[in-house]
Amino acid sequence: MLLPRGPLGAFVCLAALAGCRARAPLPRDAVAPDVRRPDDVAPAARAAAEPPLNLRWSPDGRWILVDQRWVLWPESGETKPFACGPEGAEIDCRVPVVAIAPDSKRVLVVDGDHFAVGPPNGPLGPAVRIPSWLSGGVDPSTFGFWLDARRVLVQQYERHGDTPAQCRIYELDRRRWQRAAACVRPDLENVWRIDGGPDGWIAIHAGGEGVQSVLLARYDPATGQRDAPLGVDPEPPGAAFASFGKTGSVDLVSPCRLGQKHGPCPEAPEAPWNLYSASLTDGTLTLRRSDLPAGAVPDPRGGRFAWPAGRAVCLGEPSQPPTITCHPL
Repeated sequence: MLLPRGPLGAFVCLAALAGCRARAPLPRDAVAPDVRRPDDVAPAARAAAEPPLNLRWSPDGRWILVDQRWVLWPESGETKPFACGPEGAEIDCRVPVVAIAPDSKRVLVVDGDHFAVGPPNGPLGPAVRIPSWLSGGVDPSTFGFWLDARRVLVQQYERHGDTPAQCRIYELDRRRWQRAAACVRPDLENVWRIDGGPDGWIAIHAGGEGVQSVLLARYDPATGQRDAPLGVDPEPPGAAFASFGKTGSVDLVSPCRLGQKHGPCPEAPEAPWNLYSASLTDGTLTLRRSDLPAGAVPDPRGGRFAWPAGRAVCLGEPSQPPTITCHPL
């Protein structure tokens, strides 16, 4: 159900997928493609993974970040390990906060008291140290996201505490910090991802106390955050994912019936998912279809979806098998 924005925002569990477009130039050391039809993928690969792969499209659709461990170029099926840390560094790529630049050319990787920026196929640039801005010797938790192609916002907060959050803007070209007049205000304390949309809209992915959330809001570091006038509340442990489409709307994909209060969710993990469109202006929610594969997320251009199939990534129109190709990893 779409509700007026309340103090707690919109609570949802997240399936980390997003859609996009186009063809990318291929890195010289990419893995040879292995493109198959759905029936060619082994049954073990078609079975639901536990946990499922985390898929994120670049804004321009040239590549997909898979489980924060690989980069997939969907038009060719080429894959390459994700450069989540400096060469030789032993980093669990699934732990750091990763944000994709609006122009899709770089990624921001925030890991504790430092961050780095570089192309998705590596290498990342030099690590930038993040000073501690919290008072009282608090050990901060940190997240970051892109304001535009040249600036990132980094925010520190105290988990399980009352210390006010602090944030700064880092200018990549000038290599300097600037104060932000107002910080992001998430629904829950553990922010692990922020995706940018048009006209200052952001989707804040967070969790806490066994619950996960996505909050749709408009944010400007000079004027602060204004929450969207809507929220969805699937029944736990339901899932939902928001992806920005055209200005003034957002796509919501979920196995739950979001048009109902505390939208009921099927127990079977392979149950079909639903696609909704929601207006960021008046909160209107429209159910568009209810036959998507589990975890399917639309390409913002329309016409196809991406979804996990065990240890493979499938793309196409689910209702038209001849259009589907699956890329084993």
